[in-house]
Amino acid sequence: VKLISNTRKRQYAEARFIAIGIMREEQTCLTLKAMGKLFGGRDHSTIIYANETYNDLYGTNKEFTEKVNAVKSFMNKNN
Repeated sequence: VKLISNTRKRQYAEARFIAIGIMREEQTCLTLKAMGKLFGGRDHSTIIYANETYNDLYGTNKEFTEKVNAVKSFMNKNN
């Protein structure tokens, strides 16, 4: 629920960045507007910003990359 809430706490914002980044990698058929709707009615520009942040941090920030890899590993095990 916090993932789609309006909270700007770093831990939740980072989780949204990860979720949005992975979705953009995996689900390119969703429009930015549709993704914004899924994440609590956010604007398409928020989705663009989250995806850009994901792309900037993934591979360059060790802690962020580890979190992303953990989420991807969890997803692969549960599919």
